[in-house]
Amino acid sequence: MSKRLSHKPAHSNLASRVQELIDRYHAGSVNAAAAAIGVPQRSLARIAAGDVTSPRVGILEAVARYFGTTLDWLTTGSGDAPSPRSPTGAEADATWLQWQRLVVDLALPDAVREALWHLPLSTSWAWRDLCQGQSLDGTGLSLLKDAGDAEITAWLTLFRGLIRLYGTHRVRKALIAHPDSIRLGFNRLAMDLRDQGKIRGDLETPFQSANHGAWSRESPRRGDRLG
Repeated sequence: MSKRLSHKPAHSNLASRVQELIDRYHAGSVNAAAAAIGVPQRSLARIAAGDVTSPRVGILEAVARYFGTTLDWLTTGSGDAPSPRSPTGAEADATWLQWQRLVVDLALPDAVREALWHLPLSTSWAWRDLCQGQSLDGTGLSLLKDAGDAEITAWLTLFRGLIRLYGTHRVRKALIAHPDSIRLGFNRLAMDLRDQGKIRGDLETPFQSANHGAWSRESPRRGDRLG
């Protein structure tokens, strides 16, 4: 049975502290924060909204660890406060935060926003498929980070340019009309196969399943190998 916290008087302060961290580092997006931390979106949303009076300790520990603080600070406000710097990890890189803000500012429906959110992941998936058998050392991590930053920069350049050319409303409308193209990464072969009926339409459920628990910028675990 999961352990829970039940100190109700501190609850509203817990909610405000969690929401403050989400606002500060994830442009107010609970979806983004949950994906980065690796916890269920619904659970984090209920904690931030103050809707749960006895949150699971495991979830709060994950939140505290990600933001570089302590369980005590989250629940009572005492102890070590979060670092003024961004959380550690690829999710907190400047280019990724810019992508987060762009996606949030488009104000897309949840399913489309989730698809767009994961769009800059192909370098990570390529690494996982092509580099099995090679230990992930500092050089490998640096390579993956540089490739990921370049990929995000390319998507940022494209979408910022589209918004300048056509306006936010038209870009938003086009994205909402083509959610499965986003989920397929706008890959021409994949989209042709979908149009031919060889890939099922309405990819929302399998897409969510494939990305369940994935961080917004997935990185291979230490010890993954090439082979």
